Amino acid sequence: MDFLKKHYEKVLLSVVLLGLAVAAALLPMKVSAIRDEISKSIPNPKPKPFNPYDLSTNQMVLERLRKPPAFSLSGGHNLFNPIRWQKRPDGEVFKVFPGKEAGPSALEFVKITPLRTIVSYDGVSGMGESLRYRIGLTREADKVAANRGKKTLPLTVGARSMGVSIREIKGSKEAPTEVVVELEGGDKASISAEKPYIKITGYMADLKYPPENNRLLKNLRVETSFALGGETYNIVAISDAEIVVSAKSSSKRTTVKFNPAP
Repeated sequence: MDFLKKHYEKVLLSVVLLGLAVAAALLPMKVSAIRDEISKSIPNPKPKPFNPYDLSTNQMVLERLRKPPAFSLSGGHNLFNPIRWQKRPDGEVFKVFPGKEAGPSALEFVKITPLRTIVSYDGVSGMGESLRYRIGLTREADKVAANRGKKTLPLTVGARSMGVSIREIKGSKEAPTEVVVELEGGDKASISAEKPYIKITGYMADLKYPPENNRLLKNLRVETSFALGGETYNIVAISDAEIVVSAKSSSKRTTVKFNPAP
């Protein structure tokens, strides 16, 4: 008893510490038991899988922003390109669509015909001092229509007519095998009865004009003229690939290309 009286404070403190130790040891067990009760009382449904949002329309808008359409003031609209109307010679009014304008740019080729210079040997006439060599001359590109047909030139050696002269006779004088001729401009050629001289010296074109019901313009040559929509055009040049025309009022030139069908 004397021991308890002397040390009761220590004994009391030891009992309190022991109680705290037991409580500390039992606390995790109590917490686990309470957690189990809570988990059993609250349902735990399985979550649905996440479905991503459909962003296709947003992606399309972003793609259009990355590649904006080209801004053009030309084309099929008529805001800056109003359609023009023109009148045909018969008085009918027609609409001129872009790309099918009237005027020389609307001309289309029908045919191109090469124009030739032909020099031929057509035999001998006369005898002795009056011996003459008949030279045939055809100039299809001549500006004068009367000179385009074949002309027969009776020539002696060294004589000249219509730009053609004989330079040499090969073989006998009465029956030469070849005749060497010199042409206007200095060109020389050896011709015989079977081998004429042929050279393309120009072209003639046939055109059509769709704005006026495919009106045909035939046998057009250099320096000839024609009228389109009240304007007169002169032909400046013709080749096997194009024709160049010039407006009489403004001297503006337009080149029309020849695109034959494949």
